[in-house]
Amino acid sequence: MKKNAWSVYKKVAPPLAAAGAAVVAAPLVLSAAGFGPEGIKRESFAANIMSATARSNGKGVPAGIFNDDTDEDDESGNGA
Repeated sequence: MKKNAWSVYKKVAPPLAAAGAAVVAAPLVLSAAGFGPEGIKRESFAANIMSATARSNGKGVPAGIFNDDTDEDDESGNGA
């Protein structure tokens, strides 16, 4: 069965549109949740997550809990 261009377009266009919308929406959603360029905003959803993590650990949020990209060769000694 030979497919014409329109039938291929109808199958390809919706996933491409959804992917484009996700790329555009991601920064807006993260900003609305409280994650900003300067860090976590006060009284935000992100701040509540951080607070809950600190309470569950009993003392605070451990450094590097959400990323593990420490650099052993860093001369400053701070791993960043």
